[in-house]
Amino acid sequence: MNRIPSDKPPFGLEPKQVKQLVAFTFDDNAYSGLPGSGGEGGMKFILDLFAEHKNHDGSPIFGTFFLKGNNIDNNPLEDDSFVKQIWHRALEEGHELEMHTYSHPHGLDVDWDDVPAKRVPIMSTEDWMAEHEKCYSVLEKPYDPTKKDSGIGLERSKIVGFRTPYLEYNDNVFTSVQKLGLKFEAAVEEGWQNDRHGSNELWPYTLDNGSPGETFVAEDFYASEPLIGKHPGLWALPMYVIIAPPDELCEKYGTKPGLRDRLAAENQYFDKETGKVTGMDWTAWFEFFMSEDDAFATFAYTFDLHYEGNRCPYFLGFHTDIYSEKYEKYDLEDADPARLKAHGPERRNFVRRLLEYILTKPDVQVVTAKQMVEMLSDPEAGLKI
Repeated sequence: MNRIPSDKPPFGLEPKQVKQLVAFTFDDNAYSGLPGSGGEGGMKFILDLFAEHKNHDGSPIFGTFFLKGNNIDNNPLEDDSFVKQIWHRALEEGHELEMHTYSHPHGLDVDWDDVPAKRVPIMSTEDWMAEHEKCYSVLEKPYDPTKKDSGIGLERSKIVGFRTPYLEYNDNVFTSVQKLGLKFEAAVEEGWQNDRHGSNELWPYTLDNGSPGETFVAEDFYASEPLIGKHPGLWALPMYVIIAPPDELCEKYGTKPGLRDRLAAENQYFDKETGKVTGMDWTAWFEFFMSEDDAFATFAYTFDLHYEGNRCPYFLGFHTDIYSEKYEKYDLEDADPARLKAHGPERRNFVRRLLEYILTKPDVQVVTAKQMVEMLSDPEAGLKI
């Protein structure tokens, strides 16, 4: 299938004729949150939260979990058996489990001293294939949390998608994904273009002619050729930018006016005119140091732009690890703990508030990434209201 990039819904439908699709996606998933694991929250919090809610049509809410293989094979921060248990629970309950490599390597070397900065691919197709195969090898082993050399019993044929770590893709990763016969890749950013502003984002598309989002980033940010070539039939499920609300709308979304000023004070590259930020929760919490209210306002406002605009599907790029009590102990890297404005309980409350806010809207359906591809490929698969 060749889905040309477009800000129009597929199948000739108008925005008000289609459901607003939302996908909650989670990377890494290293912390179970199970009793005895040393920290609450994590993946258990997300699974429990989703089990408490349903879509308007009564269907269950499922998430998409991009799994980093060494979290159940060589996890230094939590006993592998706990993580295997929670991954297997997700599998048994019907959530979508996909790959996120084995070791979470960087795909690019970025020279920030160059003007403009330069991105240099550092992973060959063979390198990516080795990561995929090692991830497959641990996921598909039979499930037995009492044995070190076991997996979660995930059949290889059930894995249909991938997200590149750090969103650091290069063309080789798309070649490797196609070699495996996967249906989608979920790291391409969209929305940075000057003529895109939340309400008119490009719907997910196939990479038959490359990626307009990557082309803009390459040319405008790096003055270079795009890193993505042609990969016919392979779906790009974009990581859309999030947009902080302007002052006049801050109170509507439950935060104090001046949000864009606050974000600019935290990070010099922030553009107060557009309000755009990379659409990952890590960026909100640990690059812009948002409070719970500021993060909720930003993600909820972005959702409304999609919903009230062209109903482009909304992908939420999250990490279950961030909602664990362990995150601030092990994973802050270079972030200054003194700058944090939201901790584990506040971050978990944000996810609950956002899910419940999204579900207040009619014509919304929370789906997995795989379900979204099916609905965008087949006019009878349930996209139309």
